[in-house]
Amino acid sequence: MKFRLSNPRLLALSALCVLIGWSAAPASAFPPPVDAGFVMFRGASFPIQENDGHVDVIVRRHRGGSGVVTVDVATVDGSAIAGGDYTATTATLTWADGDRADKIVAIEILADDVAEGLETFGVLLSNPTGGVEIGALASTVVRITPDGGGDDDPPLVSRI
Repeated sequence: MKFRLSNPRLLALSALCVLIGWSAAPASAFPPPVDAGFVMFRGASFPIQENDGHVDVIVRRHRGGSGVVTVDVATVDGSAIAGGDYTATTATLTWADGDRADKIVAIEILADDVAEGLETFGVLLSNPTGGVEIGALASTVVRITPDGGGDDDPPLVSRI
């Protein structure tokens, strides 16, 4: 194999820079690639009975574990209202470098004596840091079913 030097002076200058530790670009110009992965809820919904006391909403880190990453979690009212049906919750979840374990956000469910049907509220992910991205399930729904009741209101029946 033959190589032809088109500019021997440039080659000599480059070799000298390498020998004395000079670089054409600062080290921070090319940070090492980070595979922080993505985070998202474990499911699209989390069902709970009103008398169960709390619901554990699970957030997972997928396809990567490099670097320390965080994501914020917050509840948002739906037909269930914070203070009456559940306790409003905000949190910042943190994964250490190499940590891919599920994180749990426990949200208190407030039982009352009012006859109600199915009630729902949302939980949202936001503000990812450390290179992690938010995956497809960036939000989830908590479904509060009445004690001893079904998942949905009974169907309407009419007689004609």
